[in-house]
Amino acid sequence: MHRSKIFIRYDSVLIFKFAIPLLLSNLTITPAFFFIRTLLVVSSGFSNLGFFQIADTISSLILFASYAIAVPFIPMISEQYERNPQIVSQITSKVLRIVLIISLPVALIFGIYSRPIISILFGSEYNSAWLATIIMTACSFVMTGCAVTGWILIGIGRMWTAFYFNLLWLIVFIICSLLLITPFALIGVSMTYLIAYSIGAIVSWTYLYINIGMNYKRSFQVIILFIISYIILIPIEILLSEILLYSIGTILLVSNILLLYRSLSKPELNNLIKIIKKILTKMTYKGLVGGQ
Repeated sequence: MHRSKIFIRYDSVLIFKFAIPLLLSNLTITPAFFFIRTLLVVSSGFSNLGFFQIADTISSLILFASYAIAVPFIPMISEQYERNPQIVSQITSKVLRIVLIISLPVALIFGIYSRPIISILFGSEYNSAWLATIIMTACSFVMTGCAVTGWILIGIGRMWTAFYFNLLWLIVFIICSLLLITPFALIGVSMTYLIAYSIGAIVSWTYLYINIGMNYKRSFQVIILFIISYIILIPIEILLSEILLYSIGTILLVSNILLLYRSLSKPELNNLIKIIKKILTKMTYKGLVGGQ
């Protein structure tokens, strides 16, 4: 009887520490996405919702790398945090940097070549979604960083903290959607996502820096490249013809890849190659299974 009470108490603690905040976090996200899509339809019609779904679908492909890399690290982070919290900051800083390095070129590919990608996948009549797609690719890059910090918080058992960050994200998301969607429609939705996730990333990264000593010094190199690249990309997408756009865009993409490559140490490069091989293997396996 005494032992069963201990188990019940232990289960209750686990439910309170992990299950309840995880449930509440999911409850903040799903209604927010429903709300913003409903607001878009009410303010500008179903056609813009269709364009946004295209932008969202294309940009979501960028998130695959962060999930493929970060999720397997959760058990290791949890185990190491109990033994030596200082090691966790070193591991997580490297994981974040690798995820950002992989995500940036992928985001730029989908951003630079958004029009032909939309034409191939959905048809040329949906090319109006190109600017929203570019903004959403920038948002997806930021989301990869948020995803990593989210997995870190799970790994170190800070589920309630993760919920509070989601709550902050929800407040910013709702405010931005009310301010931006009616006047800017499709672009307003994309900007809402970008602003909300950017603020979420800044707050969560600051928290991890203060509490576990995460080192962002080398990750900032990638973030600065990202900011500069999109400051260049969006004006040339709007102002230049397609031939000039793809020429300058390709130069921009190659320059980023070379700069990222040169910034890698030899161990980082070896780890990156292994990770890319694992990701490609997973994608190939899923394709074969799906084909069967």
